[in-house]
Amino acid sequence: MRKILIPTDFSHNSLKALDYVVANVKDVAVEVVLIWVNSIRGKDILVMETEETSLEKAAVSRLEQIIADYFPKLKDGSKMSYRIREGKVHNEVVNQAKYDDVDLIVCGTHGASGFEEHYIGSNAYRIVMYSKSPVITVRPNYRFRSSSHIFVLPIDSSTDTRQKVPFTCKLARMAKAEIHILGVYSSKLSSIKRKVDNYVAQVEKFISEEKVEFTTVFREAENITKTAIAYAESVDADLISITTEQESSAWSFLLGTYAEQMIGSSEIPVLSITPKVLATTSFS
Repeated sequence: MRKILIPTDFSHNSLKALDYVVANVKDVAVEVVLIWVNSIRGKDILVMETEETSLEKAAVSRLEQIIADYFPKLKDGSKMSYRIREGKVHNEVVNQAKYDDVDLIVCGTHGASGFEEHYIGSNAYRIVMYSKSPVITVRPNYRFRSSSHIFVLPIDSSTDTRQKVPFTCKLARMAKAEIHILGVYSSKLSSIKRKVDNYVAQVEKFISEEKVEFTTVFREAENITKTAIAYAESVDADLISITTEQESSAWSFLLGTYAEQMIGSSEIPVLSITPKVLATTSFS
């Protein structure tokens, strides 16, 4: 994993995503690509915050300043560039990710507060839903850790739950993070618990072979989102890794999809991975 796309509207929220990348990959050379989408809302924001008369010149000026500020923080050998597109924000971000063949998208989000002053935050969930690339969403009030990193990896009884494991391992190696496998029992049925136990054992074996440090805990949960967030907060985690489709329950109908709940509720950054449709489940 070497190429990272970061949408920006020059707001604090979107720059928080760039701060997150710098904090987690400072020991690895990467290529960071910034993207600004010229949309109606984007025009309003940029015109209010610049003295430039030309909108595109204003955007270029801001993008170049961001690169000047952040590039020295990246490891030697890294690259940093920008793209400018026009259209609907989530469409253009997802299309650029495909065109540039990026490994990861990192974007800021306003969460569930309804705060939509800046257009990246209000489009973050759409980017997650339409992107084939993994997406990390970062809330504006996230507090960065200066030392060791912890990634929480919830494992439930759904077939797709293990598909997030390989990418999470890659990211953990880059960030020198420890993975906390969280086995989640969403039912008291012995068959469900056995399935979770078997999946966790497979995940442990995979992570061990990848030579990533890990620990394993189990929790019973009526709602996977709440349980995962509570555990992540208790260990001061830096990331919660999910697939966009998880176990369904009555909570899903009341609160929205698992990914929507997690992205909207978690103060901790969330890595969302869209599962592949496979004839048989594997870690590929």
